[in-house]
Amino acid sequence: MPKSIPSVVLVGRPNVGKSTLFNRLTRTRRAIVTAIPGTTRDVIAQPVEWQGTQFELTDTGGMFGASEDPLHALVLERGHRAIADADLLVLVVDGREGPVPGDYEIAKAVLFLIGSDFVTGETIRVDGGRHVK
Repeated sequence: MPKSIPSVVLVGRPNVGKSTLFNRLTRTRRAIVTAIPGTTRDVIAQPVEWQGTQFELTDTGGMFGASEDPLHALVLERGHRAIADADLLVLVVDGREGPVPGDYEIAKAVLFLIGSDFVTGETIRVDGGRHVK
């Protein structure tokens, strides 16, 4: 069954503002926001209408960075699924410090997960064992 609305997924390092952006765009306080990195430990989604466009916005929590949380494997699985199903990925970086090496590592990891070439940005889909461009 096709998706009814596009999916937009927020990815990025801990404490760069993914949950704040999620709350702002959804006009909710559903995502917990604190100064403690790793507070968001689940993947949450919410329908959004922004400038006349409807989509489902997803906040990925706790995917990147070290974690001793016993639920981390589940969070990773749900995050990977959200990334794979996304129509649009938004890499959120800290606006005060700008992109740092960790942001580039996350970009590479996300592009690997979706089967995209990091240098060209070309997406490669695998269909029945053969590559389709």
